[in-house]
Amino acid sequence: EFERCRLRPAVAAASSGDSKALESALKVVETALESHSGVSVVGGNSPLTAADAAISLTLLHGPTIDDRFLSPALRSYLQLAQTSPAYRRARSLAARLSPPPPPPPLDPTDPSLLHATSSVFATAIHAAFPAALSLLDAKLFESFKCKDIKHGDYQCNAAMPLFQKLKASGALNRPKYSDVKTPQDVAKKIIEAIPEDNPVVEGLTVNGPGFIMSRVKKEFLETWVQDLLVRG
Repeated sequence: EFERCRLRPAVAAASSGDSKALESALKVVETALESHSGVSVVGGNSPLTAADAAISLTLLHGPTIDDRFLSPALRSYLQLAQTSPAYRRARSLAARLSPPPPPPPLDPTDPSLLHATSSVFATAIHAAFPAALSLLDAKLFESFKCKDIKHGDYQCNAAMPLFQKLKASGALNRPKYSDVKTPQDVAKKIIEAIPEDNPVVEGLTVNGPGFIMSRVKKEFLETWVQDLLVRG
């Protein structure tokens, strides 16, 4: 969890010039190493654990890390890690896996309002917060039909869990997210990433602790009603 939610985003942020989160994450790794003879972050006589393999893989094969961030203890740990079978298995597995794919584009042949609204929200989340693909479960990108029609037709509930993940990973320390202080701010960023001329939703608002509410555009509904009439 530490590698996925904190170390990996911190390494990515450092590659863009923001090193504060990386320095903090590496300090956590160093502290853990000091407690386990410098050979593992969780214990044992050699770095054979899944946690060590994941951390080593991220530091060695993620975006290039400036050597100045790696202390002698970390360098020794990484050299030792590369000799372990667990690390070699993890590297082999990583080579076969592709990064999370971007959200699928809106399918103009699919009449599902749930699929259409989910596509719009997922694309906006990815545009506003690229790290979301590796931080959130795919189900959280999906929209939901509003329980109370007075609030909207469909809603997106991703802002709150995404804020928690971004905060835990240190990603919110990046200058581009300096104005993101709450889940509501995350929701606003997502809304800003949805073009006004998108064919599906309008009337986007933030409700409560970060729910994004929307109305389906009349023109979008009319298109499918007309198509249904033509096809019979």
